[in-house]
Amino acid sequence: MLVEDIIDSGRTLARLIALLQSRGPASLSVSALLDKQLADVLPEARFIGFVAPPVFLVGYGLDHAEEFRHLPFIAELDELNG
Repeated sequence: MLVEDIIDSGRTLARLIALLQSRGPASLSVSALLDKQLADVLPEARFIGFVAPPVFLVGYGLDHAEEFRHLPFIAELDELNG
């Protein structure tokens, strides 16, 4: 089980899945808190907490330049800047 915070383009995750599958696991699945639904190269069978809009999100562990990670909620970065 791969656990991801957010799936954006999916390119890095797709490369990681290919690498792990080449090692012959009995099974492999992906779990993510947020999915922007922009990735078209990932397997369909995955566990998603929430569908996210295609904007830059911060908070609840997601950061921008090491900032906003501490927020107890998830927000669009533009909303925080005014």
